[in-house]
Amino acid sequence: MSVDTDKSQSNDTEDQTTVDAGEDLLNKTRTKITTKISNDRSGDTELVQEAELFITAETVDDNLHSAKILIQEGILEEAKKILRKIIRFDCHNVTAKQLLEELEAQEIKNILQVESIKKTTPAEFSAKDYNTLEVIKFLDSDLKLGIFSEHMLSGEVYQEFVQKLNKELSGLSVKDRLDIGIAFLEMGLYDIAANQFQIAKRSEECRIVATSLLAYAFIKAEKSFEATQQLEPVLGDHEIDVKDKINLMYLMARACEEMQKLDNAYSWYEQVSKIDIYYRDVSHRMKQLQKTFL
Repeated sequence: MSVDTDKSQSNDTEDQTTVDAGEDLLNKTRTKITTKISNDRSGDTELVQEAELFITAETVDDNLHSAKILIQEGILEEAKKILRKIIRFDCHNVTAKQLLEELEAQEIKNILQVESIKKTTPAEFSAKDYNTLEVIKFLDSDLKLGIFSEHMLSGEVYQEFVQKLNKELSGLSVKDRLDIGIAFLEMGLYDIAANQFQIAKRSEECRIVATSLLAYAFIKAEKSFEATQQLEPVLGDHEIDVKDKINLMYLMARACEEMQKLDNAYSWYEQVSKIDIYYRDVSHRMKQLQKTFL
C-alpha cells in the first residue's frame, strides 16, 4: 500500500495538508546521495555535487538538470533542496517553481492515495466510491462485525464498531497501521484513523510521522485542541532537529488558526517560514492573518 495533499496557493488548503514529517511521511528513509546517483549515471554526479555548493547564473540550467535526475531516481529531498536554492537565487525562475510545485503535489497525492486496503478489504474496493456510512457498512460486512446501523455515526453503536474494528486490526505492524490509518483518513473516518495513528506513534521510529498524521486527523475531525495536545510534546523535544519539526509546526499553526488563536497561529507560521519561506502555503497564510490584525 502506498501512501497526506495537492499543492495550491488558494484559500482551499484543507486537503493539501501534507503531513510530511520526513519525505512527506513514510519515505523519510530514502537513500541520500553520496558520490554518485547510480552506476550508469556517474557522469551526472558532478552536477549534483556542484549544485550542493552554490547556484550561479551560469549553473542554473545544470542544476535544473540535476534536480530532474534526482526526481527520476526518487531522491526527492535532494531535488527539493536544489530547486529551492535556485528559487532563492532567482525567485522568478518559472521552471524551478513548477518542478517544485509538481513534486510537492505528487508527494501530497501519495500521502492520501489508497491503492488497496490490504488485510481489511478486497483489492477492488475503492474508498472514493463510497460515502462515510457506506464505507462503515462495507467494513462491517467484510469483517463480519455484525453491528451496522443506519444511525451508527454517533453514539454507542459507533463506539462498539470502532472497538471491534480495532480488535480486528490488532495484529498489524506499525507500517501497516499507518497505511490503514491513511486509508481511513481519506474515507473521512477521522476518529478511526486517529486511533490507528495513536497506536503507531508508540513506535519511536515512527513517532514524528504518526504524530503528524494524528494531529492532521484531529484537525480534520474539528478537534484542534486535541491536535495541539499531541503536537506539544514532540515540538518540545530538544533532541529532535528543528528542521524535522517543520511539518509539526505547520500543523500547530493550522490547529491554532482553527481555534481562532490567530496570534499563536501567526507565531507558528513565522517559525516555519524561518526554516523554509517556501514551505507549502505559509507565506499566503501569514499574509491573510496580517490582514486580520489591521
